[in-house]
Amino acid sequence: FFINPYRLSLRNLAKNVDESQLKLMVAAGIKNGLEKNLVTKDDIIAHWRAGGEMTTRDIIEKQKALEEDGDNDGGIIPPFDESDGIKKFIPSVFIDRDFQSKDAKVSKTLAPSRGFGFAEFTHHAHALACLRELNNNIAYAAEFVAGGKRALEMKKHAATRKKKKQKKDLVGDDDGAANDGFIGEDGKVRIPRLLVEFTVENKAKARMQAERKAQQQANVQKQRVSAKQSKGKKDKEKRKEKKGRGAQQREKKRKRKEQGLPEKDDSTLVVNATNKQKLVQKDNVDETNDTLKKKSIKPQMMKVHLKIWYNHTKRHLEVGKRQKWLKQRMNALKSPKKDGLSRSHF
Repeated sequence: FFINPYRLSLRNLAKNVDESQLKLMVAAGIKNGLEKNLVTKDDIIAHWRAGGEMTTRDIIEKQKALEEDGDNDGGIIPPFDESDGIKKFIPSVFIDRDFQSKDAKVSKTLAPSRGFGFAEFTHHAHALACLRELNNNIAYAAEFVAGGKRALEMKKHAATRKKKKQKKDLVGDDDGAANDGFIGEDGKVRIPRLLVEFTVENKAKARMQAERKAQQQANVQKQRVSAKQSKGKKDKEKRKEKKGRGAQQREKKRKRKEQGLPEKDDSTLVVNATNKQKLVQKDNVDETNDTLKKKSIKPQMMKVHLKIWYNHTKRHLEVGKRQKWLKQRMNALKSPKKDGLSRSHF
């Protein structure tokens, strides 16, 4: 067994005190204890020596280094700043509850407190300051101690009321204490107070708890890293899925370049299974007839195709005639007397 310098046990807690209130009380104890200078650098040096892990030379070197860097009592006592978060200085608190009671069967959160709890600290100096501030201190009796509020009321009325009348009039409240326990044999009211001390623990169990805690922290770190990686992958997939019109067009052009194809599609360009280019003329009548035969088009469709072909060829013939006529006129202008033509004909 050994005394854990980073863990305190607190007794005589009121039943209405929960874990959040306990943490606030412990934080107030650290703050007030450091302000009152209840812990000195000699206490910290004594703690280093009692640990047995540092030699005298190591202690002197560490003391010099801390005195150069810090301002609070030579930098040996670590400061307490609530703005950094209470959990940084008080990692955990625990209240022992009675889970066999009737309220606990309805809900575990309603299980009443048994009146004692534990608080774990990051620094020994903070644990020592909290112990010296909270232990046997009447200032915390009214809010956090079982029966403390009732005992203070009884003390106020003790001067005007007799002992027998107090027992009849005042009834015990629901914070876990009765009025009879506050009055001593001499008739004076005794105010209950907190009992705070360092915990005595089993070395083997403490080692197992430390290993379990380290494993939990490692698992949490792994989960955070894996969560970030999975989030990054999901974001990339979403970006790939959600592409704008411009991005799609650029990707299409890039693929066509890789395949050796022109950037723009041509109506006369046909790509076969082997990705070879073949130019096909739309105006080739023979090819259209062959395709019509192969596709076995119905008679009605055949009429439509023939009509389209007729209009197409007629247009070409008209264009050819007009070009021939223009050619004749140009030749006549160059040599008006040829073929019996003159400028007057035009």
